[in-house]
Amino acid sequence: KGGRMGPELNVPRNITEYRRGSDLKAFIKSPRAFRATTTMPPTGLNDIQIDAVIAYLAVMAKHKVCASEQACTALLTAP
Repeated sequence: KGGRMGPELNVPRNITEYRRGSDLKAFIKSPRAFRATTTMPPTGLNDIQIDAVIAYLAVMAKHKVCASEQACTALLTAP
């Protein structure tokens, strides 16, 4: 769920659909070295764990629960 804690990574396009795995890996490994203004802390994950995170994100691209950011917002705010 994108929002206050982090960006939406799956809707409308999954981050693996527009970022290379090597770039995602570099960012996850060392967020501030990749983007100086990020608020993401270092994860402390090793390469195998990072590869698993990226594989998970790629799988999630095939399992979107809503088709747009607006639809996700409506889903999250529904009573």
